[in-house]
Amino acid sequence: IQVIESMSKIIYEVETQHYNYHRRPLITEENSGDRFTSDIILYASSLLVRGSKAKAVVGITQTGYAAKKIASFRPNATIYIFTSNKNIINTLSLIWGVKCLYYDKNQSTDETITELTSILKSKNCVTKGDILIHIASIPVVERGKTNMLKLNIVN
Repeated sequence: IQVIESMSKIIYEVETQHYNYHRRPLITEENSGDRFTSDIILYASSLLVRGSKAKAVVGITQTGYAAKKIASFRPNATIYIFTSNKNIINTLSLIWGVKCLYYDKNQSTDETITELTSILKSKNCVTKGDILIHIASIPVVERGKTNMLKLNIVN
């Protein structure tokens, strides 16, 4: 029990006092390579959370990269990640701030955003008036790297 209490204290200290996640080095092509576009959009989503006081970041992933990257910026919002890859659901659920849900439909981007929002509403994760930040790959059916960011208000 003492070990758990000690670890809890260390985690609390680091998360609340010793590390400013928004003072990380800027994302550049040199440190992101072929993921530059995705990385900058994912970083922008975490900044947009701060500016808009969004309730959640909502995204779709096949590899888990987007979930891990967004979580690394520690946005003050829940990160809801949908995936059809059953192998990564448990792994992503262990990442700070990430809640992972199974989703396997291939629809247009607009239909997907509407459906994901409806799913979150039905699970009481979000309510009318909440601000959501959606990240995705356009077109959704190609399942490429993140290249879209949308701010949405729940109806």
